[in-house]
Amino acid sequence: MVIPYMSIYFHDQMQIPMTQVGFLFGAGAIARAFSGLIGGHLSDKLGRVKIMGFAQFARGIIFIFMAGLAFRGGSFALWSLALILNWLFGGFYQPVANAMAADIVPKEKRVEAYSILRVGGNTGWAFGPVIGGFVASAS
Repeated sequence: MVIPYMSIYFHDQMQIPMTQVGFLFGAGAIARAFSGLIGGHLSDKLGRVKIMGFAQFARGIIFIFMAGLAFRGGSFALWSLALILNWLFGGFYQPVANAMAADIVPKEKRVEAYSILRVGGNTGWAFGPVIGGFVASAS
């Protein structure tokens, strides 16, 4: 949810040219696209749960790192690295989660299962900012 605002922050606060910001976001999209392929391949070899767990754990560490960057005023290079890694590991997770749903749900119930996953994701997108706003106003 903060990604659109990151471009404004980079440009207005850090004085980074929009061409560099656009390059970062383009590189992130490419990283995410290829990471889905890599994550899917690794999940076939190592197991879906291991890859999903690793991806979410890695993203958690990266989010903690990004919080440190926000508090200490990190450089654009460090922000770029953190965002690319975040997108990379996010790309690992989602295709593997979808494949796992197909593995554990009978064929005749897959539409319902994917609907529940979609509604759950959208609910998170809807309530996450509300909860974040509440926490921000309370601290």
